[in-house]
Amino acid sequence: MSKNWFLGFFFVTFFLLGCQPAPVAVQHLTDADKEQILAFRDVHVKAMLSGDPAQAIATFDENAVLLPPGGKMVRGNAGVTGWAESAMEGETHSLTLTPVEIHGYKDLAYLVGVAEIKSSEEAPPALFNFHWVLKRQEDNSWRIAVDAWNSTPSIEGLVD
Repeated sequence: MSKNWFLGFFFVTFFLLGCQPAPVAVQHLTDADKEQILAFRDVHVKAMLSGDPAQAIATFDENAVLLPPGGKMVRGNAGVTGWAESAMEGETHSLTLTPVEIHGYKDLAYLVGVAEIKSSEEAPPALFNFHWVLKRQEDNSWRIAVDAWNSTPSIEGLVD
């Protein structure tokens, strides 16, 4: 009886080991995807500097979520529209978004970086870290699905 138990155990174990799922090929972002995301970053900066909220809103996914520092979560087109209109009330002289990391999988990507915004040529820059989650759209373009940022008192605190 112990021989039959051993053979049964062996065959069940062998069968279960053979039923493991096949490895999945990971579809990381290509270099072309990363270049497209960097080009999108430039479009977003231009839109934010344009003073036209409609241009800025066009860089966000229709279900976007914004997570401003010390503020309430902003959700969807209506929320992003209100935020963009408010953000563009003041004058922005320059905005620089410098990526530190870009990674992703299929139709989602994230961009982590450091930013500098100035309200005038003479004004000291406001410095912050930012994190975007980007979603590829049906037309193969990218849009911001989640935008989170936090203020940082000095450039030394931005990057290791």
